[in-house]
Amino acid sequence: MIARIVYRASQTARHLRRRPSPEVDATLQALLPHAQWELLARMAPADRRHALRVHQALVRRGFCDTDLLTAALLHDCGKLDGDSRVTIVHRVLKVLLNRIRPERLYSLANGRDGWLRSGLHLAVYHHEIGARLARSCGATERTCWFIEHHDDGRIPADTALAALQEADARE
Repeated sequence: MIARIVYRASQTARHLRRRPSPEVDATLQALLPHAQWELLARMAPADRRHALRVHQALVRRGFCDTDLLTAALLHDCGKLDGDSRVTIVHRVLKVLLNRIRPERLYSLANGRDGWLRSGLHLAVYHHEIGARLARSCGATERTCWFIEHHDDGRIPADTALAALQEADARE
């Protein structure tokens, strides 16, 4: 429990310090078709860097499946939608409420009125929203399946999905 809190605190600190990186963005642009890059480009620099780290972790482990690697890059694209986005406040609240009052988290996240509820909705349902957005940008159905299930919380039977979930949690 203490280790998880320390990890989340360091993750938050890293997120707050991240600035846009031309190198990261150039690498991402080279890896994705234009419409999918445009989807990723709307995300915060820290989220784009995270996506690239997840992708690189899978490549280091020997994965070369295009659908999986594309999902690694786009897995969090559902954390923004229109004028709403998941902020650091939403991320912290999601983790805390999920730990102490999950029913309250889902109650708040099922509304879209106001900044807090809208951001929590995206934080909780980003995997479903992201799959829909990726599909609209030409991602394959298998890529969208990986995106939709990357945040399941269950131990999957699919080895590639398990690797994506592990890389997402570590990177």
